Amino acid sequence: MTSSWAIIGNVKQNETRQVPGYGVITNIIKGGIECGRGYNDNVANRIGFYKRYSDILGVGYGNNLDCYNQRGWATGPMAYMHKDIVLLRKITSKSIQLQLWASSQDPTISFKTAIWFWMTPQGNKPSSHDVIIGNWRPSAANTSASRVPGYGVITNIINVGLECGHGSDNRVADRIGFYKRYYDILGVSYGNNLDCYNQKPLAPN
Repeated sequence: MTSSWAIIGNVKQNETRQVPGYGVITNIIKGGIECGRGYNDNVANRIGFYKRYSDILGVGYGNNLDCYNQRGWATGPMAYMHKDIVLLRKITSKSIQLQLWASSQDPTISFKTAIWFWMTPQGNKPSSHDVIIGNWRPSAANTSASRVPGYGVITNIINVGLECGHGSDNRVADRIGFYKRYYDILGVSYGNNLDCYNQKPLAPN
């Protein structure tokens, strides 16, 4: 099952209590680490962010936002391998093409997809959200690669070696310009380490 299926309503209720709604996406991402254990602060926080951004967009939340009582899917290397196999089987299917088309055409699906990307760590990448609110702490490997807290890491998360790690880049400079413009509107400081010119690129997804 994919997050995109869950968000566009292609999930059907099953015996594991995984019912259509945002809660299934948390289950897809975190499995039994956060789901099927009753109330969980991490799940509640995710729901809060989801509601906040849905309010900004002016769209409804839908039902079944938590996964407190859903049986958690497996996590870890075998689970990721299984998800990769499923993805490979479906990558050429018409349903995936239609989902990608829907994401590009439907503003609600596009926005929810963007929220998922912003909020979710992937591989060796932290979430952009954790970086921007100051929750991310670089490992020794990140520090040695010049990946330090600041806006520059977010560019690295999104565009990796396309823009990072090869010196000055006009695209990165443009991003920093937009970032500064909106921070000026909000009246907050920019922080440090705004570029990724000398950062070793993170591994692509």
